Amino acid sequence: EKQISAKDQLIKEVQKEKDDLLRSNQQLLQKVQEAQKQYQLNEEKVHKEFSEKRNFHLNQLNEFKCRIEQLELDKEKQRQDTLAQIEAMQPLQLNNEEREKFEQEINQLKQKFVEGNEQNKKKLDEKESQYQSNDNDLRQQIEQLKKTIEQYQNNETRNNALAAKAAQVDALQSELAEAKANND
Repeated sequence: EKQISAKDQLIKEVQKEKDDLLRSNQQLLQKVQEAQKQYQLNEEKVHKEFSEKRNFHLNQLNEFKCRIEQLELDKEKQRQDTLAQIEAMQPLQLNNEEREKFEQEINQLKQKFVEGNEQNKKKLDEKESQYQSNDNDLRQQIEQLKKTIEQYQNNETRNNALAAKAAQVDALQSELAEAKANND
């Protein structure tokens, strides 16, 4: 009777541990499922944001490149126009005052072009830097999500171990029931 009582007590303890493990396993499983769902949503969001930002920055870069090309074309056209005017006036032998005036205009146009070109290059560099920073941020978020997945996979491994223990508990209960039956 003492053995049966001890075995009954052991069965109750094992059953309680099994129930606790099953509850814990169920809770962990729910958490893993929620985390996987959240991870998937986060991953989709990150990819969407990354794609939108990348497209936005690429469009801006293309726009700046087009503006720089247009400024270069405008500069060349102005230079050609100025040369054509000077060549047309050469037979007239420009006096010093007119020559200085044209040189000043040419220098002003050059200065405007250089300033505009520098501003556009500066903006382009800023946009590229911003794009790189955003790209780095997104990569860090992706790494963090990978770590989270790894953690959830570890939790799932623990869940499997708990399930194995629950199976052992069931086997022990069966043995105990057989032992009781044999003792009766």
